[in-house]
Amino acid sequence: MAEKNVIGKWKLVRSDENFENYMTQIGIGKVGRAWRKKYKPTQIIVKLGNKMAIRTTNGLFVNLAEFELGEELTEKTVKGEVVKTTYTFEGDDEQTLTSTSNGSKHGILKTERVVEGSEMVHTLTICDIVCKRYYKKVGEAPPFEKVIPPKPGSADAPASEHDANEEKEDQED
Repeated sequence: MAEKNVIGKWKLVRSDENFENYMTQIGIGKVGRAWRKKYKPTQIIVKLGNKMAIRTTNGLFVNLAEFELGEELTEKTVKGEVVKTTYTFEGDDEQTLTSTSNGSKHGILKTERVVEGSEMVHTLTICDIVCKRYYKKVGEAPPFEKVIPPKPGSADAPASEHDANEEKEDQED
């Protein structure tokens, strides 16, 4: 399936001139904008069945979005606003990973990730401002459970810290 095109580890190589305008529109202050323009985030995108996760690391922070395709979830924006977001694959051959977030006082937030040639183009839209950020693939995606560890108490979680240590030792062998 074409959706696997976005699965992997991606490193930002450049942003277009609208990145500053986009950040201003979503309420990021001058210092935050300067900081975000300086750093080159890495995105790891993984999929297991209908579940997906995107882990973004950028210097001092890690943002983790874990979701099921087509199901609405509650999450926070970079400014701490609570929004309702739905992730889907759209377009020809379902090759565009799209998210739409409602509930921000700044407007509807929409993102699209699609692989074009050797780059992943991450398009960010709010109101009439459209920004594109370009990523280069720097590796394959790790296993889903390396990005999203099992939640304590779930069937996949170790029963105790001792079990977790044994499991880790087994993986190292």
